Amino acid sequence: MAYEVITDRTLTGFGDIFVYINDISGGFFMSFLLTIIFLIILISLLITQTKRTGIADFPLSFAVASLVTATLTVIANLQEGLISSETNIIIIAVTLMSVLFFLFSRK
Repeated sequence: MAYEVITDRTLTGFGDIFVYINDISGGFFMSFLLTIIFLIILISLLITQTKRTGIADFPLSFAVASLVTATLTVIANLQEGLISSETNIIIIAVTLMSVLFFLFSRK
């Protein structure tokens, strides 16, 4: 058999399905999912702030979206084989840069 199918694995929980999808996609699935979650949170915060105050606070929205994504990454790290070390490093770097951007953008 050329391709691995889901019946070849012993799935003991919901996280194993994500590990299987991440394995067959070559590690692309979780990176893509975290990017989509980040963008959804960022855009929704920008739209909400624009509707409420008339001004979008990009540094705040960027920092909140990256902190939520970093939190989800820490939770996903509990499942072995779900998040690669490169993804961890990128998310930590983006989170640190976004928080610094937020702190230094304030007057």
